[in-house]
Parts: sequence; C-alpha cells; structure tokens
Amino acid sequence: MTKLSAKLSAVVLLAAFAAATATPVFADDTPAGVASDVEAVQKDNNALAKDNARLAKHRAHKAKHKAKGEWTGQASDSVKIGADKAMKSEKETEKSTDQRILNDDVNDATNK
Repeated sequence: MTKLSAKLSAVVLLAAFAAATATPVFADDTPAGVASDVEAVQKDNNALAKDNARLAKHRAHKAKHKAKGEWTGQASDSVKIGADKAMKSEKETEKSTDQRILNDDVNDATNK
C-alpha cells in the first residue's frame, strides 16, 4: 500500500467514524439547545466552504498538470480530489444531521 493510498484509507475511515458518532442520543429543545444547534449548522457551513475551496484548488492544480501533460501530477491531484470529496461528503452528512436536529428541536419547542 502506498503512502498516499494509506492516507486516503485513513481519511475514509475517519469520515465513517465521524458520521457514525455525529448523532446525539437525545435532543435539547431549550433555547440554549436550539442556539447550540444553530451554531453547529454554522460551523458545518464554514467547514464546507473550506472544503469547497480546497477542492477547487486541487482541481485547478490538476488542470495545470493536464495542460502541461504531467501525468504523475494529475494522478496525485486526482487522489487529493478524491480525499477532498470524501471529507466534503462527511461534512455534508454531519450538516444534514445537525440541520435535522435543529428542525426537530424547533418543532418540539414550538409544540410545547
């Protein structure tokens, strides 16, 4: 196993673990709990923005390597793009979970 594929495997395993542990056992529909949920969604949005920027950077690097005909550079950038997509997917899952928790807490708070 190459060093790069080992890193990618580690990233994928970390993403799977984080997605599995992201859901809390109970909901908190208090005002402080709802504020915490809103903050979690905002953090997810910030993390996704960083991931999108990193993905765009790696895609631009790959395009430069492609224009120069540098196959090894393209391959390296493809692996980085794959890792970026895996991390982005994990964060999108986390955001979806946080958004669902927020919606449930808001609904529970308004239906009391």
